[in-house]
Amino acid sequence: MSAIPDKLDIQQRQAGTVRWVKGTGTEAERVMRSLTGYGCLDLVPPVQLEAVVEEERKIRKAAVAVMQKLNAERRAGIEVGTAQQRVAQVKVQLLQRREQVKAAAAVRRRRKGQAHREILCRYNRASLEAYVASFGHLRIGGTRRTYTEEANALINASADDGGGRSRIVIKYTYPEMGLALMDAGYITACREYAMGPDPFKWPSQLRDAAFAGIGALVCDDSSAYPRARSAMVPDAGGVTSVLLQHKEEILAWKSYVWRYQN
Repeated sequence: MSAIPDKLDIQQRQAGTVRWVKGTGTEAERVMRSLTGYGCLDLVPPVQLEAVVEEERKIRKAAVAVMQKLNAERRAGIEVGTAQQRVAQVKVQLLQRREQVKAAAAVRRRRKGQAHREILCRYNRASLEAYVASFGHLRIGGTRRTYTEEANALINASADDGGGRSRIVIKYTYPEMGLALMDAGYITACREYAMGPDPFKWPSQLRDAAFAGIGALVCDDSSAYPRARSAMVPDAGGVTSVLLQHKEEILAWKSYVWRYQN
């Protein structure tokens, strides 16, 4: 294993700022947010290119479809001139075979698990080992892995930091679907996934043991999904508010009904 540094510069893919997207964006805005040529034409970049004629046909067809949407927005009074110019330029560029080859190569590199962010994480190894000595038989929710297996995977990938502590560089990447949506301008950021052990996604008790005495601040957003949904979909606010106010009672009743029916 390569040496783990004491300090690390955090780098990330420049994909714009995170913001709420409520589904009211225009095609012109999507085109201008897109990050790649294929994304601009609302195409998923290919892993393997089709024959020259077929690839050109696909690109021309996609460009026509995007232009039709832009023309519809222009008739509705939306400014689309800059977006139309970009689509026209991208089409000309992508009709060159070398640009298609470059795009496909970029996708293949991405699929090999290229990290876009790296974080240096220090944790309390001694505290973690003491906790799993008593509770290591418990399983991570939704998986078959035990607390012991998760802890050992983290410890084995770490370097000793002295005083019963260890450090690890956690590498994160975007999923392929998220990257494609960002490339096309539909979103400006997406969920990140660790490319190895990730103590931040552990159950709270196991995570607390790992970071005991480190001075870590827990910023876990309680009921993150329904809160985000309430902010993004105003019409669902009433039902979501009821869920948030009575979450424990609702989940307890759901669990009771499931046990009764099964």
